Amino acid sequence: MQRSRVLKHWPLLIIIGVFLLAKLFVLFLPQSLIWDEAVYVGMGKYIWSHGTVGLWEQFRPPLVPLVLGMFWKLGLDPLFWGELFMLACSVGLIITTYLLGLQHSKRVAIIAATFLVATPIFFLYSSYLMTHMPSMLLVTTAMLVPSSWAKGALSTLAALVRFPVGLALFFHKWKWQLFIAAGLVSVPFFFVNYAVYKDDTGTAFDAMTRPLQLAAEHQDNPWEFVQEKGLYYVLLLANQIPLLLLFLPLGIWLGWRTQTFRFFAGFVIYYHLIPNRQDRFILEFLPFMCILAALGIVWYLKKVKHNRYVVGFLILTLLAPILFSVGTMGWRINERPEMGFYTYFDDHPPEEAVLAANPVPAAYSDALFIPYYFYADEKPAILNRWERKVDVSHVTWASNAFPCADKECQDRTDKLYAHISKGEQVYSESYPGKKGDVSYEIFTY
Repeated sequence: MQRSRVLKHWPLLIIIGVFLLAKLFVLFLPQSLIWDEAVYVGMGKYIWSHGTVGLWEQFRPPLVPLVLGMFWKLGLDPLFWGELFMLACSVGLIITTYLLGLQHSKRVAIIAATFLVATPIFFLYSSYLMTHMPSMLLVTTAMLVPSSWAKGALSTLAALVRFPVGLALFFHKWKWQLFIAAGLVSVPFFFVNYAVYKDDTGTAFDAMTRPLQLAAEHQDNPWEFVQEKGLYYVLLLANQIPLLLLFLPLGIWLGWRTQTFRFFAGFVIYYHLIPNRQDRFILEFLPFMCILAALGIVWYLKKVKHNRYVVGFLILTLLAPILFSVGTMGWRINERPEMGFYTYFDDHPPEEAVLAANPVPAAYSDALFIPYYFYADEKPAILNRWERKVDVSHVTWASNAFPCADKECQDRTDKLYAHISKGEQVYSESYPGKKGDVSYEIFTY
């Protein structure tokens, strides 16, 4: 009986099968982490080693580091197993998108899930060690469960995976059970914050909410500001999957009273209001866009009476981005040249902690890294109070760690480099970056 119910949704099984087959081609290729991925791995080590290994950034949510660190604590490779975990979350998100579409019709569900898988930005980030996939899986699951208690708990867990996603709590129909559940789930988070940060803040409230307050500053990150402003995400989607944008207005007209539209509108408004805009932020409202666009397509096909030429054109237009999706994984064909810098401390274990201008080595080495890349001062500015008196044996430098827009900042950066470069240089290489060559150096300290 259960098997027949599953087989009724055979199109979903095919969609997931195609997705996993495509990802299989890159699963065992070299894995060079980006900045945020390395931070989450480093934070996971820090949590499970009680602060003796890894690194700590105060403004990050805790749940993804907790999971990645658990793999490391169990003796498993957190990079490989973390990627499998994210891939499982991505499959889960495909399923929940399908189930949300099923609330309209089976055709809407199939098209919505296909839209999601065919979008290159989803395919690319589906296995990154980032917060998007698990947080959106929790958000969409909360939309499917009937209990307000469960909706509140799942929405709060999503916020502890990725802070901005916590807005989803307010997109549900407001009931007292929703907010009580949210409060109960968040109590451990606020309690731990108070215990850790009470000596760094003036009030108990500031201590409990310190990660949230620091994270809020990154909404205005000037280095992720884009000139296109309101058109940024429109132009990005037009380049990625134009068919979705073509039918989205029709889907909004048809589904503006649904919870799908409520969640779509809420996340779109938020990400259009903040100056910090990045391509991956689309993932927060992409599942809802896919469902609304699918609504538009199904309505349109009914009106044209399934003209086979129209249907064929739509299928080709929908499948075309998949080829681009596979191409987006080309960066993993070869190891990035910076791997020598990233793995230096794995080959040369430091005697003491390392002052870090770049967090990526923390993912590849089991040493304690103390980040000082938050602010350029004449000496390394260490944000974590309890790490300011830790013995240090090495310091790393990356020329792109402190981007400056004025002479005062550049002068501070030059003085900082003069200070840290007094020690013996044990590593120095330059590699091409997005904005010119980037030099990576390591000195004794």
